[in-house]
Amino acid sequence: MNEVIHTRIWDEAPDPDNAFAARAAYCHGFDVMGEMVGNARWVEMLYLLFRGEPPAKRDADFLEALGVALANPGPRDPAIHAAMCAGVCGSTAA
Repeated sequence: MNEVIHTRIWDEAPDPDNAFAARAAYCHGFDVMGEMVGNARWVEMLYLLFRGEPPAKRDADFLEALGVALANPGPRDPAIHAAMCAGVCGSTAA
């Protein structure tokens, strides 16, 4: 495997004994395995991937609350209700 892929987002250092395992992984220069795992929230990692910098605490808290608010597709949600009605009526997939 001689192909080398370069990106500004992600950088890995291969394990010397196993080319398929990473010894270290960096996202926009931040040590993912050494510093972020166990310390960063998921929303902070997502923000870092898209923006290239860690979010301010206020932004991370807002995105966390937004994610929770948007993750409630209960039966009263209009899209879920429409899908349930279509399924009950025997509608075929679009």
